[in-house]
Amino acid sequence: MYKRQLLYSTSEGERRIRVHNIAVPLTNLKHLPYEHMDVTALVHFWSRIALRRQATNLNFQVCRSTIEMYLTNMCRAFLKSQSNLSKAQLPDQFQYLVMYVLGLLKLPVMSPYDPKT
Repeated sequence: MYKRQLLYSTSEGERRIRVHNIAVPLTNLKHLPYEHMDVTALVHFWSRIALRRQATNLNFQVCRSTIEMYLTNMCRAFLKSQSNLSKAQLPDQFQYLVMYVLGLLKLPVMSPYDPKT
């Protein structure tokens, strides 16, 4: 995505900013973004969103289901991008993403506190 800003003054002397956004496709191969995604950055981003949601809701299940929903949506989008579903295989980065999410969901902060243990 390209973003350009223009700062200008109106005839009345008011300062304004005009922003133009353009989305440019970088590849015709739909599987390429999934093969080159930054797994750690994505997991950190998802965990920050989930923890922010947990801070306002205090429901651990909502926090966990948020991360599970993001992973499920990404898997669906990947499968939808595949032309031949019978030969669809997850790229290595995707397999690491699943492992990171499983590890993230096992963290103590993602489960309710039990004082007995």
